[in-house]
Amino acid sequence: MALIEKVKTRRRYSKAVAEEKIMTSRASKTKVKFSKKKLVAEILFEARVLNRHLGAAKIIAERVADEVETWASERSFITEDDITQVASKKIAKYDKDLAYIFKNRGKII
Repeated sequence: MALIEKVKTRRRYSKAVAEEKIMTSRASKTKVKFSKKKLVAEILFEARVLNRHLGAAKIIAERVADEVETWASERSFITEDDITQVASKKIAKYDKDLAYIFKNRGKII
């Protein structure tokens, strides 16, 4: 993947986060508003890092976001760590490498 493509992907991700005005702190234990758009953008970003096909990554991201949205609607209090953990379990059904990278993003692996 060319450097310019990575920069464009990062900008799209940043815009999605800014539009939703959601906390970006991963270590925070405060209540967050679930954003399907933000989750899809995060999954697609990590899929691009792994050089996964964009079409397949979009399908996986949409399915996982739908499942996590259903999960989140059943709970009154969720944290970003909860969303990350549940999403990585759902992603693992489709792509174990992507699930590992998604779960450990922002950490040194």
